[in-house]
Amino acid sequence: MAKKILSANTCAYCLGHLELFGSAVDHVAPLSRGGPHILQNLTDACEPYNRAKGDPLVSEFRERLTGVARHLPPS
Repeated sequence: MAKKILSANTCAYCLGHLELFGSAVDHVAPLSRGGPHILQNLTDACEPYNRAKGDPLVSEFRERLTGVARHLPPS
């Protein structure tokens, strides 16, 4: 089962402060890929990274972060 990655007002992906970019709740294992809609499958994410992630698993998304980060505002 997926676990909540981070909290404390920090994006789980870029580690930026959520107040700067807006916050979203992200499903660690996406619903579209069979992830459950339970608290343990949710994490905090900034809106830019949440939109950029889409529906891959976190491990798949982290592989793409190098390319994605070039197009997102700095944290």
